[in-house]
Amino acid sequence: MLPSTIAVKTLGVVALIAPITLRAQEGNKAAEVNGAPILAAEVDAKLGNNLAQLQQQIYNLRQQQLDTMIDQKLLEDEAAKQGVTISALVQAEITSHVPQATSEDAAKFFKDNSEKLKGDLPSLEGQIKAFLTAQRMQVRQREYLQSLRSAAKITIFLPRPPIYRSTISIEGAPFRGGASAPVTIAEFFDFHCPFCRKVQPVLDGLRVKYGAKIKIVYRDFPLDNLHPHAREAAEASHCAIEQGRFWEFHDLLFKNDPDSSRDTLDRFAKEVGMDVAAFEACRGSGKYAASVKTSAQEGTQLGITGTPTFFVNGRILVGAQPADAFMRIIDEEIAAAAAPVDEQRIAYPPSSLKAEQPQGGAPDTVLGVIAPAGLTAKMGGVTEARLRLEIKPGFHVNSNTPSDEYLIPLKLTWNPGPLESTEVVFPAPQFERFSFSQQPISVFSGAFDVIIRFGTAASATPGPAKITGKISYFLAQN
Repeated sequence: MLPSTIAVKTLGVVALIAPITLRAQEGNKAAEVNGAPILAAEVDAKLGNNLAQLQQQIYNLRQQQLDTMIDQKLLEDEAAKQGVTISALVQAEITSHVPQATSEDAAKFFKDNSEKLKGDLPSLEGQIKAFLTAQRMQVRQREYLQSLRSAAKITIFLPRPPIYRSTISIEGAPFRGGASAPVTIAEFFDFHCPFCRKVQPVLDGLRVKYGAKIKIVYRDFPLDNLHPHAREAAEASHCAIEQGRFWEFHDLLFKNDPDSSRDTLDRFAKEVGMDVAAFEACRGSGKYAASVKTSAQEGTQLGITGTPTFFVNGRILVGAQPADAFMRIIDEEIAAAAAPVDEQRIAYPPSSLKAEQPQGGAPDTVLGVIAPAGLTAKMGGVTEARLRLEIKPGFHVNSNTPSDEYLIPLKLTWNPGPLESTEVVFPAPQFERFSFSQQPISVFSGAFDVIIRFGTAASATPGPAKITGKISYFLAQN
């Protein structure tokens, strides 16, 4: 059970005074129309995958910049340790270890890539040698920086964006891989899309690597404006499903130039062992036009604007991505699925909290609560959720007695599943400290995180749920 009050350590910043009458303030409110609130969480839910992709792009940019800054700091520390400049360190540990590319190296590269290069070897040799040397330099730099990272103590606090999972309809859709695989990759494809063709070797490699651990499901998303005959190929592929030859037909379509003419489709049907007459009759009936249309409409509702687009256990991945991009998500999902049953991670939608303030106390605008955009709960285990409290200029308390505690009653409701235990931790706020020994009134501003740890029963029913509750602040009029 939750305690009625929770001590909040603020390093002598504030002190508790007598409780005052409270009044409610809507938290996480984006707008209000004729008295009816529109919550930011509702806006985020409508944006769905579009917002998720932007959040991931922002995270990737921050991660890249953070990696650069970490590497720079490691170089600075190592240079200081050795008593040399960074330039001297780089020369000794990186540049001096990289051999220059030779004419023989350039000739081999030219031979292996002659179809892609414009010009002859004599005119390109200098550029090729410089390119190959730069490649080697990058490899050596990564190796050296990795050695510095391995020897250093590095803690990453950069928060990852919340995971947004879309619900994809795959009932009856053709698939490759394990029927009960822990990871389902739903692919929205256009048979005439060059990028869909480009990613096929990557998907083949994933099937070899993961086997029955993944299930790749095909969904239609013909881009009529770009590929006006792709829809005909999509409908034809459903006729191939009838004869149990979908994947053979699918592979043949991507191995050849885009062509949905009758002769070409019939030739492909014959090559994969279909009854051509039955195949022609199926295509002529147009009976799968509605199925293709429904799939494309679902893709549009999911925010798809181009192909290929993938959903790995509902997590969107756009474009002809390299294998590493798929493997990162697949490995995360397999690891989660392999956890004991009582530690299965269940994703929940955004949470909502309300902040309450006293009548006649500090203005409403000085206090805000930012709830997590999403939550992953470990059934039968302890889950950690983070809130962000924003304290703006004008927030104040009265006290004639110095104290390092500020009591905040907090009530949480969890549904479904009973709360087994809850702990609320308020880390030290990152705003300026004030001494109460000389002044009875303190006004300050800033923001800090609140960590809520709660337990759920292993038998709790997974499903739509949210954390709701309120945080009450006892404030006094200045």
